[in-house]
Amino acid sequence: MDSQTEKLTVSDVVKEMFSELYCVVNGTLSQDADATDDIVVGQVLEDDSNDYVVVATGTNANGVLLTHVAVDDIVAGDVTVSILKRGPATVDADRLTIADGQETTAKAALLALGIVSVDEPEKLEEGLNS
Repeated sequence: MDSQTEKLTVSDVVKEMFSELYCVVNGTLSQDADATDDIVVGQVLEDDSNDYVVVATGTNANGVLLTHVAVDDIVAGDVTVSILKRGPATVDADRLTIADGQETTAKAALLALGIVSVDEPEKLEEGLNS
C-alpha cells in the first residue's frame, strides 16, 4: 500500500458512498516543494492547519484523495482537490496509499469517520466473466 504504479480513478478506490454531496469536500492540498512523484487517487490524507497533506501518522488520517495531482502541480503550489471526508462510504483497502507501518491506525481513523476499508474479493477485481 506504500505506492501505486497505475493511475487510479475514483471508482477504483470508492466502492460505495451515501451521497457525494455529503461525503466529499473540496480542500487544499498543501504545496510540497520536495515532491518527486504524482499524488494519486486513494492517497490517505490528514489536516495540517486548514490544508491537507499526505498522512504521516495513521492516527491523524481524516480523508482520502479523489483527485490525481501531478508532481509539477504540487511542487508549484497548493492544489484544490476533492476529498472523501466522511461516510458512510466503502473503499477498496488495496487501492489506498498509506505509508508502511501506518495501515492499521489509518484504517481505524478512517473507520471513525464512517469510511470502511474492505478487501475486495479477487473475483470482483478480475471481473465476473473471468
